[in-house]
Amino acid sequence: MTNAMTGNQSENRVFVTLTGDYPNIGDALIRRRSLAWARLCGQPVAAFIGRAPDMWCRQIGLTSRDDVYQQANIRAWLVAMLRAPRGYTLVLEPGEVDLRLNQYKWEVMVLLFVIMTRFKGGRVIRPPRSLSHPSRALTFLHKLGLQLSTVNLWRESDSRRLVGMGRVVPDIAFSESPYGDKSPSRHRLLISLRGLRPRPSAAWEEAVRRLAHEQGLSITCVAQVRQDEIRTAELATALGGECVDFGNRDDIEQEQLLRGMYAEATMVISDRLHVLILAALGGCLPCEVVPTPSSKVRTHFQAAGILGITQDAENASSTEMLKFLHSVLNRREEIRAGVTAAHEQLKTIESQIIAVPSQAARKDPNFVQR
Repeated sequence: MTNAMTGNQSENRVFVTLTGDYPNIGDALIRRRSLAWARLCGQPVAAFIGRAPDMWCRQIGLTSRDDVYQQANIRAWLVAMLRAPRGYTLVLEPGEVDLRLNQYKWEVMVLLFVIMTRFKGGRVIRPPRSLSHPSRALTFLHKLGLQLSTVNLWRESDSRRLVGMGRVVPDIAFSESPYGDKSPSRHRLLISLRGLRPRPSAAWEEAVRRLAHEQGLSITCVAQVRQDEIRTAELATALGGECVDFGNRDDIEQEQLLRGMYAEATMVISDRLHVLILAALGGCLPCEVVPTPSSKVRTHFQAAGILGITQDAENASSTEMLKFLHSVLNRREEIRAGVTAAHEQLKTIESQIIAVPSQAARKDPNFVQR
């Protein structure tokens, strides 16, 4: 990749932050999409990746033509901003923003990036995000940055209500191109659960086995995040299904394998947001049936206009869970239409972001400004 100190500059220069939770295929997916948004705003791209490994850079689509800054060169990143022509664009990374007090150094640094960009007549774009563990002090600091930003997008409504500005839109992962045959002749029932949450009950296992038997589906337990591999193996043994962990594959190879399986599956049962979205883009029905689910999947799919795919399995009988799973299967066309609509909405937003801050875009009442 281009040496961060010698990359060329242009009037359309773009800076983008692309740190994240690595290795994590879902986190890589949404940063790959935000990098694509950044490229729509201009070239060349100068990316700050923090302590990310080389694999992360390849996963998210950085190339040898990009200027890449790691944690050790954060000062060089700031100097590049100072030296950049006026009017450049800063695109902040999407995903979950942790506002606990121990994150204050990063939050202060991001505010500095924003102030510097606005001082130089640039625009600041925040792709769809959500806030977690909001402390009062860091929420105040975050709101200062939002007020200085050009576009503020949220991937669920609770964060929007907390800060009082911006627009709620589908998670940026929905902007990934749909893939896979949408014919009903799919033969897999996929399971992908977090390893750090309680294991589902025997009644849950019975409901899953009964659904697979009734629909003529083979059960496949898959891991999209490495820390879920133990749980994946446990469930495959309990359900009599196939286990697909990472094995000797790297994250890029694992994502490609999983895409193929999502394209062969009727339904995926998961409590991971980006397992559900990536599978849904492959034509697979997303469904969350787990004990005491967090609100994350429900609220994020609600922002995409897709309701009723989550059930709390904590005290549900196998018959109740099976009935719910059937209800999701019966809404196949409705849910797939919702996925398509979420994708198209984000493609419209992409075109609006390219237009920032043109007069034509400013006159559009549905424009995505703060």
